[in-house]
Amino acid sequence: MTRPEVVLHGHWHHTHDSELSWIDRATTEESGALTWRSTRVVGLGCDSDTSGGWLVLDLPTLVVLWPSPVNAGS
Repeated sequence: MTRPEVVLHGHWHHTHDSELSWIDRATTEESGALTWRSTRVVGLGCDSDTSGGWLVLDLPTLVVLWPSPVNAGS
């Protein structure tokens, strides 16, 4: 069984960063009480999206770093 902290996926036509809560059925069955877990779900934008089409994931901390838009404010 896996319990991912972060799930990344690509090309969903718009960038999103959300949290998905779910019941951990294995732990719930062991303890008899509902055990909630959560997973961060991060989706990349389409290929031409310069600020949401890619990201950097820091593996030791699982911090997601989004790029700044190219020439923002120019």
